[in-house]
Amino acid sequence: MLHFFLNCFLFLISIGMLITIHEFGHFWIARKFGVHVEKFSIGIGKVIWNFFDKKGTEYAISIFPLGGYVKMLDVNSNFTPNKKFQTFSEQSFWKKFIIILSGPLHNFLFSIILFWGIFMLGMPSYKIIIQDVIPNSEADQLGISANMEIKKINDIKVLDWNNIYENFKKDTILIKLIHPNNFITIEKKIKLKNIKLNLNYDDPIINFGIIPLIPNVSTRIESIALNSPAMQSDFQKDDKIIKINNVEIKDSWYLLSYILRKNPNKTLIIDIERNNKIIQKKVLSGTKIVNNVQEGFLGITPKMQPIIEKHKTLIYYNPITALYMSCKKVVHVICMILKMLVKLCIGQLSLNNLSGPISIAKGMSDSIHHGIVYYIIFLSLISINLGVINLIPVPVLDGGHILFLIIEKCLRSPIPKKVQIISYQIGFTIIIVLMTVAILNDFFKLK
Repeated sequence: MLHFFLNCFLFLISIGMLITIHEFGHFWIARKFGVHVEKFSIGIGKVIWNFFDKKGTEYAISIFPLGGYVKMLDVNSNFTPNKKFQTFSEQSFWKKFIIILSGPLHNFLFSIILFWGIFMLGMPSYKIIIQDVIPNSEADQLGISANMEIKKINDIKVLDWNNIYENFKKDTILIKLIHPNNFITIEKKIKLKNIKLNLNYDDPIINFGIIPLIPNVSTRIESIALNSPAMQSDFQKDDKIIKINNVEIKDSWYLLSYILRKNPNKTLIIDIERNNKIIQKKVLSGTKIVNNVQEGFLGITPKMQPIIEKHKTLIYYNPITALYMSCKKVVHVICMILKMLVKLCIGQLSLNNLSGPISIAKGMSDSIHHGIVYYIIFLSLISINLGVINLIPVPVLDGGHILFLIIEKCLRSPIPKKVQIISYQIGFTIIIVLMTVAILNDFFKLK
């Protein structure tokens, strides 16, 4: 019970901090532009604590913590004529635009600062270790074996499997590996051009005969999407996938996801381990479009697991490179979120993929147990999500306010009050419905 309350406390403090940063963005820029702020509230609903500063701004903490707002002086507020220039409505288009946009931008800036610090102090990662080698493959014939660590390709240090994937597209590479038993460095010159002529797999790493070790992801199922092929075939949480079409998965999520992606809308024979027993299931895989290509899927999420010490490593950068990497990381996450939102809107992604406050709280709890750095990374990701979601052009969100502002600029007149009220009611309803779906998804994942 104590553990539960500590998790709730961590969640509320973390979300409260991100909301404060977001609302402070609006508040700080508004004051810089000379707009009087009447109220700065963390949370919504009934006020449970407040105080006023010398400028007459009320700072409040309200009863419902999943939200916040900054109330600025406006035409509907009570003010003396000499304060008219301090109202939000009297500001220029660009000042209004920047005030509204500053909330999400502060979330992004906060994430950039956090990632910047992590990239300088050491970004947690895992060593590039070969999990297994496919018998009789090119890698096997060259004497490359399981548990070897890949250090460099063409005398450049590799940081992750994405680096290796891109290098394996070349015709010839020089690869440096460390043997796990005696730590001797060995070099292999590989002519990939000849291997490409006899492709068995279109993944260059697997085609060479290497199965990558992704140490923090297992082939055991953590959750199953509603109405997915896995659910329809009665897969269960904690099932472990052993084989697909008689191909041994070797506890490799990399290999498992590859085989699933390459088999859309096909009947698969899948062996799973459940309660120390092997069960065989016949499953019709699903189909989704990714970058205009059909891909197969089951609708499962893998169980994450702690990385053992011998597989851990830290990647360090100098301050300038760290800042570049931080900005790159934040932009990459923003693009990923936007792509997912587009897929949700056009029906390529089910609403079952939405996660709510329970999933966020669980993620925070899991991350803090792995260490403070992982918690900071998770906090950064949530901050980016908060910024992007607030930019969705739905009334009641910052994106909705920006949309109204642009419409008013085009029409050269204010949007009628009645239209605004109806729009806000529709927007609020949309948010409530999506929040309800997300919470229901959270409860389902707990089962």
